[in-house]
Amino acid sequence: GLLGALSPGQTPFRAQPGTAKLIKAGSEIIFQMHYTPNGKEAKDRSYMGLIFAKEPVRKVITTTAAFDIQFTIPPGASNHEIRASYEFEQDSQVVSFSPHMHLRGKDIYYKAIYPDGRSEMILSIPRYDFNWQVYYYPDRPLMMPKGTRIEVVAHFDNSVKNPLNPDPTKAVPFGEQTWDEMMK
Repeated sequence: GLLGALSPGQTPFRAQPGTAKLIKAGSEIIFQMHYTPNGKEAKDRSYMGLIFAKEPVRKVITTTAAFDIQFTIPPGASNHEIRASYEFEQDSQVVSFSPHMHLRGKDIYYKAIYPDGRSEMILSIPRYDFNWQVYYYPDRPLMMPKGTRIEVVAHFDNSVKNPLNPDPTKAVPFGEQTWDEMMK
């Protein structure tokens, strides 16, 4: 399973009392690091801190995401849309969001579509900023009945109007380097 993900500068995830992520005894924790080469040898100083539950855990938190890895943003596109969705297989609660895009990320929206047909916007980030990667916590956990679908819509600016864009003349695929893109 996925324990979580962090990007430089991102705030760490914090569970509420009585909730926790489960790491089974004997588990191996693997770091997947995305380094950007700069031509100089460097030492990795990554570390991880865990806070162990001090009281009984009533609810175990799992990490999942609605994401797309099969996209390409065309050269010069100023408002390219990418969509993804996730459907809950059992009654669940959403306790946090961690939107992630790279330098061309423009905006991202999360909408819940419930089994009874109702829908509601559950998170809207109209001006995404790569340098401000945080966890978003709803005021209270969001109830997601089995069959609820989360739809995520993101827009990307791969044009010359985007001052952060490394190269607006190139198509941009999914990738782990900052000059590529991600969407979740």
